[in-house]
Amino acid sequence: MSDGNNEKMIRYLAILRVFGKHIARFCFSHSNSASDAQDLSQEILALVWEKLDGLKAGTNSPARVYGWLYKVMFTAFVRHLRQRPRIATVPLADAADVADTPEVDPEEVDDLLARLGDRDRHLLQMRLDGYSNAEIAKLTQRTENSVAQQFYRIYTKLKQQ
Repeated sequence: MSDGNNEKMIRYLAILRVFGKHIARFCFSHSNSASDAQDLSQEILALVWEKLDGLKAGTNSPARVYGWLYKVMFTAFVRHLRQRPRIATVPLADAADVADTPEVDPEEVDDLLARLGDRDRHLLQMRLDGYSNAEIAKLTQRTENSVAQQFYRIYTKLKQQ
């Protein structure tokens, strides 16, 4: 391996050591099965390697690295979704529950999210991925109170719109 590839491998392994659990959590929270999560994980790891040159050398802030990594993970997830069949099935026993669920217009949801800033969308996505306020605070280098207040502001904005 050349010196450039050695340095890239060191950075890659450092990211996996620090954020490996986050990648695993992301995969399992966005998958329907263990095998699906494993496929997504492999796609993410390949994309992290591919996009690693886009992460500025010397970036040591965990929040910045995680922000970059989250974009990579989400990109891999979207690619993964495009490869899966689009037909969803519902077990017959659950069909009555689905019939009683109010219809949600995806375009309306997209419009609401588009009105939020990048920071708010990023925080909201972390919450939807199952992260607690404490975990979000640690990853974004903020206090728990600050994160809770930001979520209150986000929810207030969304209710008003």
